[in-house]
Amino acid sequence: AEEIGAAVYEASTRRTYVMAHCHTSDSAQACIAAGVRSIEHGSDLDQETAQMIAAADSFVVPTMVVAHTALRHGLAMGLKAANLEKLEGITGKMYRSLEVCRRNGVKLGFGTDLPGNFGERQNEEFRLRAAVQPPIEILRSATAVNAELLGMSGEIGCVRPGAYADILVVNGDPTRDISVLAEPATGLSLIMSRGSLVKNMLPT
Repeated sequence: AEEIGAAVYEASTRRTYVMAHCHTSDSAQACIAAGVRSIEHGSDLDQETAQMIAAADSFVVPTMVVAHTALRHGLAMGLKAANLEKLEGITGKMYRSLEVCRRNGVKLGFGTDLPGNFGERQNEEFRLRAAVQPPIEILRSATAVNAELLGMSGEIGCVRPGAYADILVVNGDPTRDISVLAEPATGLSLIMSRGSLVKNMLPT
């Protein structure tokens, strides 16, 4: 606890924060008590822990897709059979934990934790989260909530004067069907990053 607290203090002197890799309630509670801002994964959190995180105004960033990808491609990723067996037990808990956090008002960010060679699968997180969250909440997680977590509200995660021009044109209505974002090759007609076009498939 003293070491976590020291990390939090040192981060604060540099005007930044600490995020912690936590799966269980015990680990998350220890980190929140020490002032950690963000719990990454949060795969097996109970109601008491969710309430504690919410009261601290901290965040949880679930990473559903990394577990699903590891289960599907674990051997290719270098995981052993014992690791895959452990993951099978965690996956169901991840959905319960997400629901507990949502029900108790925890601010839920959006992340994937996928290694670089599986980066093309990260948009599947949208589809997986839809089992628990309505589309508008998932969109807020990926935009406004993440911006707040990073201390960049008003700069990213929004469309307004003075903000970075990070804009998507979507083939469909993601507030009704979030899965359109899970297939970027067909679901996204235009991608703009900081005002520069990365992709443009719109008709001329």
